[in-house]
Amino acid sequence: MSTVLTAVLIPVETHRPVTALRLDVDNLPFLWEDVGGPVERVILLQPAGTLYVNAWGVRFGLPVNPRATLLAAAANPVWRG
Repeated sequence: MSTVLTAVLIPVETHRPVTALRLDVDNLPFLWEDVGGPVERVILLQPAGTLYVNAWGVRFGLPVNPRATLLAAAANPVWRG
């Protein structure tokens, strides 16, 4: 039996709501549809967690997700300020 984890989808479009998802860990590499490209992990320290983002974002100049960026900055003391 595969591990299931609870995730939160934070769309880049701020008018779209944040939604909770239940994901099978074996399917993490297949999140392309949800993030719009290959998945890259961003480790969150305090509180501990992982943020999965579109790995092509910077390369193709995709819009920055302000809510996900704020979460990453709040969870990683080095990024604050």
